[in-house]
Amino acid sequence: MANDRVGLAVEFTDVVYKVNDKKTILDGVCGRFRPGRLSAVMGPSGAGKTSLLNILSGFTSPFQLSGSITVGGEPRNLNRLKKQSCYITQEFSMLDYLTVRETLHIAACLKLPPRVSNKKKCLVVEEVAKTLGLTGVLESKVNSLSGGEKKRVSIGMELVTNPPIMFFDEPTSGLDSFSSLQVMTHLQSLARAGRTIIVVIHSPSSRLLELIDDLLLLSGGRTIYNGTLDDLLPTFSAIGLQCPQYYNRADFALEVACKERGDHIDELVTIATQKHHKRSGSFYKNEIFILSTCNDKQTANETSCMLTNNKDGLVTINLMGNGEMLKSEISYMSDDTYAVPRLTQLKILLRRSIICNLRDLRLAFLRVTAHIVVALMLGAVYYDFGNDGSKVSSNYSCIFFIVIFHFYGTALHTVLTFPMEAGVIVREHFNNWYALSMYYFAKVLADLPLMVFCPTLFLTITYYLTGQLMVWDRYLMFLLVSVTLTILAQTIGSAFGVVFHPQLAIFLVASCTMPMFLISGFFIHLNDLSPYMKWLSYFSIFRYSLEAAAMTVFGFDRGLLDCNEAYCHFRRPKKFLEEMGLEHGNYWENVCVLIFAVFISQMALYFTLRWKVTRARKR
Repeated sequence: MANDRVGLAVEFTDVVYKVNDKKTILDGVCGRFRPGRLSAVMGPSGAGKTSLLNILSGFTSPFQLSGSITVGGEPRNLNRLKKQSCYITQEFSMLDYLTVRETLHIAACLKLPPRVSNKKKCLVVEEVAKTLGLTGVLESKVNSLSGGEKKRVSIGMELVTNPPIMFFDEPTSGLDSFSSLQVMTHLQSLARAGRTIIVVIHSPSSRLLELIDDLLLLSGGRTIYNGTLDDLLPTFSAIGLQCPQYYNRADFALEVACKERGDHIDELVTIATQKHHKRSGSFYKNEIFILSTCNDKQTANETSCMLTNNKDGLVTINLMGNGEMLKSEISYMSDDTYAVPRLTQLKILLRRSIICNLRDLRLAFLRVTAHIVVALMLGAVYYDFGNDGSKVSSNYSCIFFIVIFHFYGTALHTVLTFPMEAGVIVREHFNNWYALSMYYFAKVLADLPLMVFCPTLFLTITYYLTGQLMVWDRYLMFLLVSVTLTILAQTIGSAFGVVFHPQLAIFLVASCTMPMFLISGFFIHLNDLSPYMKWLSYFSIFRYSLEAAAMTVFGFDRGLLDCNEAYCHFRRPKKFLEEMGLEHGNYWENVCVLIFAVFISQMALYFTLRWKVTRARKR
């Protein structure tokens, strides 16, 4: 039994890439990568290896780029290429608290269309794990894997849809010799199945070099060789460059590229360019490979999976399980940007975020503990001040502290929310897993329970211990202010974390919001602010929070407070509001302003995140 697979070759001619008018990264690079062969890009540091891979894969789309790039004999279409390929970067980020099975299954759910049943997706996961030697670690968490196993998991996440073209940026980086050999052997087997496998590799050992079929050698942003590994030394020998006996061919090639064997770069560039133009004229549009899926001797209990490409750009998944053939087709050439609808993306990503949150409770535990400890301390300091007419000013200070803690107790630690997953977002979004907006909404919804629980716990403790008026409507109104401010704080903290390095973000959150204290109405009455400064108070989130919270405690025609002194100046709460310039305050107006600020900050966070992802791809 056999299936046809159409291999997609990548060919490029006279590619020039300039960072600016003075610096040229790639200078007329040409070459081709063929399906069914493991192709490697080599060269000294700064030769343009990663830049070439980024450009060919579409990971970066620089403005100062010229030349011709074709995929399968057709001019490259970036939208189509995203559905035909995957790009696995050198620093491959994954979510540590998912198991390997969960990681692969979520990838399958996001990359395979809804018409593929969950049973079939599970079979795909099993077969991918078997192909990459991951069967024994399927139930292990990602953070417990070795470097080589993580590399293979990263390959498996993209392999679930069997992309015809796979780009790898230094897949052996940071691995020992055994793990490197394992990874390269698996890449060779993937190439033998008909895929176009392109890797950037730095100074491979002789053993690793033997696994490579084709080599593209760069020097100073120019192609000095592109052909089979067997033709490398004869090409060098033709211009008088003799490789010593028993010498690593990779080391010799790098020495030639670095001019340690003399300056033959121009001569080699001419030979490589002429060879490329000569063969381009007779190069086939597509190369066909006949692959075998299952033989007749396969037992009924065995399960295998073969994903093949037909001439219409469709991938057919043939799953053999318990003697039953299951088929599904995935269109890579459809107009749909993503494999699954956005609502489905949201469900999958929300489930993933919740699982990660539940398995990594350290930050959540510390956050809850901090809220309990500070609430108890605050309750001890301001114990039973709430209904005491002689301690109204101190009670107002307690309210102000509650507002401050809700903000900084949330904002300062959430600067790590998005940076911890930045690499995951960039990779998955580029490889067309999901819309960035769906990731954003899933993350917000997953964090929402903690954003409600922490201020509720804190306010309940402090509200009771400080002896505030035990009336449900006042408590719930105060709680609404607390939760809204907490959500606003989390959004602001996350936005700073997206834009800046975490350490700098923590400093900037504090320093940029601190001036809002001065014009919040606590340290100086709003009526006492000069006309030149008073308008700034309308931009202080603490003004609206403090005013709304004060209204819940002292407003709404609250009756006389208890008085154990000879005279209590603020026994009538309305008098205190008049003294503070809050007599005309409106609770619901302040809350609406805070909700509007949440909406604006959420929009700003989303577009900041989108900018960050786009910027990361252009580096």
